[in-house]
Amino acid sequence: MDANHALRFEFILNQLDLATTFAKRAEAAWSDENAARNLEYARQAYKAANHFMQTATLEPDMAEYINTKLERLRTLLEKLGQHLDQCSEKQ
Repeated sequence: MDANHALRFEFILNQLDLATTFAKRAEAAWSDENAARNLEYARQAYKAANHFMQTATLEPDMAEYINTKLERLRTLLEKLGQHLDQCSEKQ
């Protein structure tokens, strides 16, 4: 794998971690406004990751690792009444 693919993989992972962090902040938010803002940030990070996942060339173990992170994010968002489909559709 070349450096560009490795950097793309790292970027995707970072964005998924960021989305998870914001979703956790939304879960613990003290106000509806704060929760909504953090959910929006989570959506933006997920959309960035999803955009780069569309064209990423990943080894099977890399794809599995990303899928594990996506599943964790999906579970957290579902607890908050959100779905990944909604995240990718929102403009």
